[in-house]
Amino acid sequence: MTLVIVAACGGGAATDPQRDAAGAATPDAKPALPDTTVAVADAAAQVAPDGSFPAPDAKPPIRRYDVAYVSEFTFTPATIQSIVGFLVVVNTGTLPLDLSSATVLSVSDDSDAITWSLSKFADASDELVPGSAAGCLSELAAHALVDSGVLTEPGAGCPIFTRGLNFKMTFSSAMAVSVTYHAEAVIRIDGLDINVPFTIHLGDTKDGTVVTFDSASRIHTGP
Repeated sequence: MTLVIVAACGGGAATDPQRDAAGAATPDAKPALPDTTVAVADAAAQVAPDGSFPAPDAKPPIRRYDVAYVSEFTFTPATIQSIVGFLVVVNTGTLPLDLSSATVLSVSDDSDAITWSLSKFADASDELVPGSAAGCLSELAAHALVDSGVLTEPGAGCPIFTRGLNFKMTFSSAMAVSVTYHAEAVIRIDGLDINVPFTIHLGDTKDGTVVTFDSASRIHTGP
């Protein structure tokens, strides 16, 4: 409020009509309003070109996946030299996953008595949408993964094992004796690598044909 000083004929000072005898402001006085120019400018800067506002907690898209698989086997190497249908991929990200890019980069094992390998047995050309699984499963593998609760996402399984993502484990049968060894493969899908470890028990030939899927695991490419 601006005070106006007016000269009077009697030499005295005129009082401000907007103040009472005690010098306090009357109800006509109005407080100054805050400057909202900066707040308006900040809000305008958040508006997208299409006129929409971003979600308050919007997160960037994420590409990641899990591998759910049979991680421990027991079998007799004299009769069984390879298996398929034991591993599936689960898209746990927010972007589609290019399954056609799936490949095995490397394999290794800790046994001098056997040669172990993992390879892609059949390809998949489609994209895996978030929240779903893909991969061929044998009946034993389905029991180990699905019935145990390791795999809960829909989509796993192939009516024909040569039409769908499928991996093959191969090993030599030169040493048909009781032995346990560990192996590992590095798989890459859509530019993301994952280390997949296995434990393999080789039965004695006197036990005949032995094939059991002892345990299943689920591993992740990201947090």
